[in-house]
Amino acid sequence: MLDGVEEYRKRVDVVSLEEVRSEANTLLENNGIRLYILIDDLDRLTPTEITTLFQILKVNLNLSNTIFLMAYDKQVIIQALEKEYGVNGEQYLEKIIQVDFHIPQISEAQMEQLFFDRMRTLLSRISCPFNATAFRSVWKIHGLKEFFKSVRDLNRYFNNLIFSLPNIAWEVNQFDFLVLEAIKTFDAETYHRMYSNIIEINRKGIWESISLDKAFISQ
Repeated sequence: MLDGVEEYRKRVDVVSLEEVRSEANTLLENNGIRLYILIDDLDRLTPTEITTLFQILKVNLNLSNTIFLMAYDKQVIIQALEKEYGVNGEQYLEKIIQVDFHIPQISEAQMEQLFFDRMRTLLSRISCPFNATAFRSVWKIHGLKEFFKSVRDLNRYFNNLIFSLPNIAWEVNQFDFLVLEAIKTFDAETYHRMYSNIIEINRKGIWESISLDKAFISQ
């Protein structure tokens, strides 16, 4: 297929959009190719970038054997379209999106289970014990769960943890480290302020003033 595109490019210097689309359709159909194009995190773009991307999509939606898969926060996209175009964002989407799959918000219980499962797996890889009671204390009582609102947050956190924890797991208090890593991941400004003032924090004994349950203290 790529050879065909290159050959076509050499044959002509300037071609119209319709000619390019027609040639692409012919290549896809003649070679029996089904093309899947995945566009993830669309809602993380700026409103201008979102509308630009939708303009590109509108031009290419009728390509043969081609399916576009898009993952996004629908409300964010609607607001971006309304801001940039001054139109009803939901109606605009309905004209472009043929099949809409809604993924429900993950529950707190599901998020907790995912966190514990992934933490248990990570610790087993580096031969560290997993104390469910102590971890539940860190998760619920000491606020670690407040950092996680979506599976994306969970993935981001563990992607960092996979690289940072194995090297120092036996040299630090694991529970302190988990909370600090969450602050570093989701609130970098606060983390750097803490790092810059660590001597003052230690002098005031802030950590000693925190009330911990027995399971947590035993670690």
